[in-house]
Amino acid sequence: MPSKYSWKLGHARSYPAEALGNILVEIGKRDGDVTPQAVVAEASRPESPIHNDPCWLGWNKDKAAETYWLSAARQLITSVEVIPAETLPPVQGWVNIPPSKTEKQAYHLIDVVASDDDKKLRFLAQVNREFHSWKNRLGTYFAMGIEVDKDLASALSIVESRLEAILKGDSGSGSTKKAA
Repeated sequence: MPSKYSWKLGHARSYPAEALGNILVEIGKRDGDVTPQAVVAEASRPESPIHNDPCWLGWNKDKAAETYWLSAARQLITSVEVIPAETLPPVQGWVNIPPSKTEKQAYHLIDVVASDDDKKLRFLAQVNREFHSWKNRLGTYFAMGIEVDKDLASALSIVESRLEAILKGDSGSGSTKKAA
């Protein structure tokens, strides 16, 4: 069991990762499993190192309800699929991409993203980040001693190479833009 902890990129908090890591280990020892309910119970104690984390929204129930409803709306938006053609499988109908400097955070119909070079590149850059996140998760799985399937490793390598080529402007569409 690791004794050192660090925040994942983009997830840093105002308190050390060790504080949360140790709390999660203690919850696991006490309860056998670490559950969201146990973490909320721990965080609700004012003396807990994680009590003042911004994720708890100042323990304001109205603010928490609004945040939950927004999360539910996000799930609802992304639950609709579009069937692009009779021969193609359904795809997610609306996607959330990082906004440009002049846009607000919003969901965009996949057809709009596909026809707008800037939105398409921002979407592909996001796909690339998510791909690497999943690749890292699989690396953790493989680090547990589970043998890597050669076909899976090959497929991951192909996807990674293709995403990098597209983002460098080698998409076959004539576009030479590079995503930020």
